[in-house]
Amino acid sequence: MALIRAFSKTLLSRLVVSLAAARSVLTIRPIRPFSSAVIYRNETIPAAANVLANAKDVNGLAEGKDEASEEESAVSDILPSTFLEVAEHPEINKHVVTPLTHVGIGYKDLTPVQQRSILPMLREEKGIVCRAKTGTGKTLAFIIPTLHTCLTSENAAQIRDNKVQAIVVAPTRDLALQIESEFHKLISKLRGNQRKNISYQTLIGGRKTVISPRDIPAIVIATPGRLLDCLENTRGFAKACSDIKYRIYDEADRLLDQGFEEHLNSIDSILRGVRKDALVPDTPLKSVLFSATVDKNVDKFARNTISNNYRFIDCVDKDEPEAHKNIHQTLVKTDNIYQSQIGAMSFILKNLNKNKNFKAIFFIPTIAGVEWCTSTINRAIKNKLFDFQKRRSFVTPLHGKMTQSRRDRAVKSFRQLESGVLVCTDVAARGLDFKDVSHVVQFAPSIDLADYVHKVGRTARAGAKGKAIIFSSPCESNYIRMLEDQTGITFNQVEKYEDFETDDQEFKEKINMFEDEFEEYGTSLISFYRSQAASYKFNLRAVFDDIVSLMREFLKDPEYKFPAGRRLISGLGLSYNDISSIMALPPNMSPNDPAFKPRGSSKNRSGSGFGRSGYRSNNRDFNDRRGGSRFNDRGFNSRGSDRGLNDRGFNDRGFDRGYKDRGFNNRSFNDRGFDRGFDRDSSRYNQRDGSSKSRFGSFSESKRYKN
Repeated sequence: MALIRAFSKTLLSRLVVSLAAARSVLTIRPIRPFSSAVIYRNETIPAAANVLANAKDVNGLAEGKDEASEEESAVSDILPSTFLEVAEHPEINKHVVTPLTHVGIGYKDLTPVQQRSILPMLREEKGIVCRAKTGTGKTLAFIIPTLHTCLTSENAAQIRDNKVQAIVVAPTRDLALQIESEFHKLISKLRGNQRKNISYQTLIGGRKTVISPRDIPAIVIATPGRLLDCLENTRGFAKACSDIKYRIYDEADRLLDQGFEEHLNSIDSILRGVRKDALVPDTPLKSVLFSATVDKNVDKFARNTISNNYRFIDCVDKDEPEAHKNIHQTLVKTDNIYQSQIGAMSFILKNLNKNKNFKAIFFIPTIAGVEWCTSTINRAIKNKLFDFQKRRSFVTPLHGKMTQSRRDRAVKSFRQLESGVLVCTDVAARGLDFKDVSHVVQFAPSIDLADYVHKVGRTARAGAKGKAIIFSSPCESNYIRMLEDQTGITFNQVEKYEDFETDDQEFKEKINMFEDEFEEYGTSLISFYRSQAASYKFNLRAVFDDIVSLMREFLKDPEYKFPAGRRLISGLGLSYNDISSIMALPPNMSPNDPAFKPRGSSKNRSGSGFGRSGYRSNNRDFNDRRGGSRFNDRGFNSRGSDRGLNDRGFNDRGFDRGYKDRGFNNRSFNDRGFDRGFDRDSSRYNQRDGSSKSRFGSFSESKRYKN
């Protein structure tokens, strides 16, 4: 009898697959061929092509099928606009959708991404590519089909046989945890038996991973490095993926930008290799790519994992602005970097004090800057610059050098706050979704122009309104011009610094400075601007003058000079006179030292060359010799954000970018010992105040802060 049941079950499965194949022949859906044209990064197509793109060029269309009927077929893939209506749709399990309208979740309307991608994800045999901006509901768009598939009777039986049904791959640990939270939110609302049958597990670095062969999860959410590690080294896990239905790549462009292609190809090879052990061998393996941009790399990857003529769904309207229309963008023009820095911080503190709904993300370009700004703002709070108890506001850092547990706490606490500030590097520019963020504040250029768009996109989520403010000095004017010209950004408001709402004088009087900590930040700023000089054609001498002025203003020392070692000096490519006016040189360096750029050198100060440092012009392709992204995107090292059991997802030696700057001999931009290649006893550390390396503003707490 058992043999007969097994044979009947296999026969029924094959019949279902055959019917599905027949249906796909009868109902021809438009797909987008990318052989002649690719939608490049940040390029859009006309709104009319959002659902239907180049359908008439696709081979195999039924003879006599006109454009109207093609469009009608595409429109049939669009869901109704409300979840109550979707719950009645015959192709979607109502038990998956109905909980979304319950108290505690409270979704009412579908976003365009959800309307256009859910049914194609269920219907297409090989998968889809969906292009949509961040913050448009992509996560729920793939959660609904995934849970629907898990709840079908045949797949539910496979789950009981310890078979994985879906794998979701995310580029960062933070995004993976966010996806896990969204799955939990919906699964927890399912009916009792359904809830018990669907288990999920997140595989990321920084967490102990235990996968029991007797308790395999139905849904796996993972970063590429840890997923590959588990497939290769965890007993029984690869075989448990033999009947997988979905491979979902969230932020596919970012996965490829960060150099994960080799990992993803290895994962693909393993998953295809274990299909021979599938309970139902003919089950199609679908690949689903969600991406903010579709460039050549994404197109190539989609061709390899889906097919040459994959189904493409574009949810980005040609006429839609690059930044969300609900974001009010303000450019504050300052006289120098010092005004940008103190203006941004005083603006934040003023609004924390006066606005009970002020919830901001403050982007800083370096790890040392995040730590310094966080501690400085918190010290200003303790100095009673505003009523901390009144607002219960908190200021917390987030960067790639933090441990995973500390990062988790920071993200969780900021999500729960009604008012507060997250001070972070670009690690939070994409992927992380925080509700009710009222402001995004920036004071320095982004490494990539597109990053600006992603940063401001942290506000105005889910139909809300938000404000984005960037403080910019004259030496950064090229960045602003390129931002406007190349991304189409239009600032709603442009103000002079003196007309903007800041209390910089009060802020300056109430904070205190620690020289060693602040020097570390200053050194990291020099390294950051130096790395961006070629991209944005910065005048390095003007930038360094600004940074030295920033140090002198904050430390209240008009004679301040940076401590500089030979490595830093040789990397700057400036003359002796230029260097000596802003930096304290080692006592053994003479004006004729080869580290100084000779007068009359053909290499200018805009970043096209840096003398003897070995630093090369920063190519806009950002590609290094390893073939991946030169910066490897938002706080991850050159080999990816998650390296299996060793948890080396974040490079703790960069300015949260994993960038290996040759001019500094691959030394850290944030290491406290950075470029201190001379004897402190002979330096100005003990010449200027004679005793302490700490320098304070309005008052001193030398016992408390003694080094």
